[in-house]
Amino acid sequence: MEPLRILAVGARCREARELFDLALARGHDAAAEAEDESSTSPDVVLVDTSEDQDPSAALERARSLIEGRDTTLAAVCTPEQALWLATSGVHEIVLVGSDGQVLQAHFELLERRAREARSRARTRAQLQKRAALALREANERLETKVRERTADLERINRELQTEIETRRRAEAARQAMESRLRLAEKLEALGQLAGGIAHDFNNQLVGVLGGAEVLLQASQDPEVVECAEMIRQSALNSSELIKRLLEFARRGPTRAEPLNLHQVVRDALALLTRSLGGGVALVTKLESQSPTVRGDEALLQHALLNLVLNARDALPTGGTVTIATSDAVLEEEDARSHGLSAGRYVQLSVSDDGVGMDEATRQRLFEPFYTTKADGTGLGLSVVYGTIQRHAGSIRVESALGKGAAFELLIPAVDATPRVWPTSGPVAAKRGCVLLADDEPHVRRATTAMLRSLGHDVSSCADGESAVAWVREHPDQVDVVLLDVVMPGLGGIGAHAAIRALAPGLPVVLMSGFAADGEVEKALADGARAFLSKPFTAEELTRLLDDCLDE
Repeated sequence: MEPLRILAVGARCREARELFDLALARGHDAAAEAEDESSTSPDVVLVDTSEDQDPSAALERARSLIEGRDTTLAAVCTPEQALWLATSGVHEIVLVGSDGQVLQAHFELLERRAREARSRARTRAQLQKRAALALREANERLETKVRERTADLERINRELQTEIETRRRAEAARQAMESRLRLAEKLEALGQLAGGIAHDFNNQLVGVLGGAEVLLQASQDPEVVECAEMIRQSALNSSELIKRLLEFARRGPTRAEPLNLHQVVRDALALLTRSLGGGVALVTKLESQSPTVRGDEALLQHALLNLVLNARDALPTGGTVTIATSDAVLEEEDARSHGLSAGRYVQLSVSDDGVGMDEATRQRLFEPFYTTKADGTGLGLSVVYGTIQRHAGSIRVESALGKGAAFELLIPAVDATPRVWPTSGPVAAKRGCVLLADDEPHVRRATTAMLRSLGHDVSSCADGESAVAWVREHPDQVDVVLLDVVMPGLGGIGAHAAIRALAPGLPVVLMSGFAADGEVEKALADGARAFLSKPFTAEELTRLLDDCLDE
């Protein structure tokens, strides 16, 4: 059995010395305070107060030795001291004058209490050790959970940041799309207005231009001829302006054929070289490997000329204008950001290092009649916008004040061989009987006069029903029919279908101040001979009628 550690404090009386000796005899580690003050962890502290008038000092000394420990405190005292010590927390009291058996019983009790105290201390130590181990394990589990939770939070934070960035890009794309939609709707409304005005104005120009053509052919008076030529030239200039309005409104005449965009650029360069002026350098970087697009060569060339001349005007002190092409493949997301379908495109860019523009100007750049130039018409860039829209493409502008401007055009690429158009031969005037149907009286009068001046016999009417009735009643007295597309009642498209049923081989020409839309294209596919844009010159009318009469 493990020996106890006993410390005797002030062992002066016989009973105290006998208890001390008894501890040594029973094999315990016993020491007197004076002899071994290093015994700081005793199991039993024996304090002798029998000879002290005031035992409190000795008791406090004993308590300081066992402070914070589970140690048995025993006292050897007089009967007078016993009651006071009993109320002071002393575990065992031995009265002076006790015999050997009493001392033996006291000591056995001290042993039992000390061993119980030691057992409690061991149990407490074990519990503390288990608690420390459990606490360490709990801390480790907590740290593991914290690490796992931190990793989860970092992952969630990354996902959240990704989601925020995705939503930010989506929101930016949505705002850009809304901006383009608002611009498209605004330009569409302006285009409809401009197209309506242009159509009506074209009808007026038919009378002006037709009358001038007739005067030129009929009069021998030099003054009249000069005035007629002035009227004719003014009408042609007005017609060009109206064509630009119609191009913006996407209602002008167009021809969709495979084109080599590089050849369009080269043809434009021949005109641009003389127009740029000194101090402006023109650089070309034609790097597209598949530059074939489907479109109208004249419209695309006109759009390119407008962009380059606009860039030239942004270089008042000279600089560089760059024309470049490249291939672009748009995926779904990129295509949506441009308002296009996914696929292959040819990118045509025109950039300069000139004065640039502010954001307010950039936002209104494609509005018709909006210009920052003192002598500008405000139609150049609006026509470019309309041309690119008609070619199922898109146009973007990047610019800032003092940093130049870059116009980037995307046009769908096609797998086709560009067509080479033959040059026209000389015109040979022929004579025939022409049936004219137009609801505008002055258009009928002017066109009738022009046709008669060319040697044709003319019958005219104001609507499609009258034209069909004329062909039904006089099938052998008509060689060519000229039909206005838009007329009250039966229009030109319906009249053509009825005439074709009556006389399948009779050439029918459709006329309009608008472009050839889907219905006109269908009529041309169904047998209409040609489409004639108003206003037209005597030369254009002669060529067309000669082709019809040749049939």
